[in-house]
Amino acid sequence: MKTSAVRTLLQQCRDLDVLSKRIEDLSPREQQVFDLLATGLVYRNIAVKLNISEETVRSYVKQICKKLDVSNRIEAIANYWQASKLAAISLRSNQLEKD
Repeated sequence: MKTSAVRTLLQQCRDLDVLSKRIEDLSPREQQVFDLLATGLVYRNIAVKLNISEETVRSYVKQICKKLDVSNRIEAIANYWQASKLAAISLRSNQLEKD
């Protein structure tokens, strides 16, 4: 593997670690909102699903963005999917090492 590819992979692993720690800092309710947001639901549908107001959903999303150190929900969702992708790669890598 080329040195630049290794460096990139190591940086992605560090980024995943930082993001994972930030996600762990979310409250259970923030995690619920974040999961639903990441699946593509809009605020109104999240509010109905969780039996809360749309304004409460907005408040949770603001808190999520603050905790994840991102500017907006799109960036938060992108980080969510990036973390999921990197976690899957890491899991596959660990399985290959065991085999």
